[in-house]
Order: sequence, then structure tokens, then C-alpha cells
Amino acid sequence: MDEYVTLEDLRQHLNVDFNHDDAYISGLIEPVQLAIEAYLNRPLTELVTDGKIDRRIWHAIRILIANYYANREDITFAAANVIPGHIALLLQPLKKYT
Repeated sequence: MDEYVTLEDLRQHLNVDFNHDDAYISGLIEPVQLAIEAYLNRPLTELVTDGKIDRRIWHAIRILIANYYANREDITFAAANVIPGHIALLLQPLKKYT
């Protein structure tokens, strides 16, 4: 699977200036991208132009990874959302309906 964010993008977004968590952060890329594909009902490759992913998706990937990085356990005191509302706002216009 192509990765549409780099470790450097993520480290900057997370404000991480150490490499201890690099493997963990990198390991979040594929599952987050797969979750976004499932939400959009389409492969992310359909949303690539000139080798770059739509910036809304790029930002949604970073936000979701930041969420999973900061919250590594289940959250039991809040309503569970696979795709939080603010990320759905970024992705909704790209969603494919059958």
C-alpha cells in the first residue's frame, strides 16, 4: 500500500523530536489509510493527482494518527466513532456512494 504521509510529516505534526516511537508511528499509517478507504468506499489511489493525495485526506491521516498516538487505549467514557466528526467533515465530500 502506498503511504501518503511521511514519518517526518507525522513527527512534525505530533511535535515529536525523538526517534524512540518511529516504528509505532510508522505502523499507524497503513491501518489509518485502510480505515479512511473503508469510510470513503473507494481506494485512496482514486484520489491521487500528479502523485499527491488530496490534501483533505493527507490532513485526515495526520489527525487520526495523532489521535491513535495520544490515545493508545480504548476510550470508554465517550461515544465511539471510527471516524470522528471533524475528520468526517474533511472526508465527506470525497465519499463514494453506491
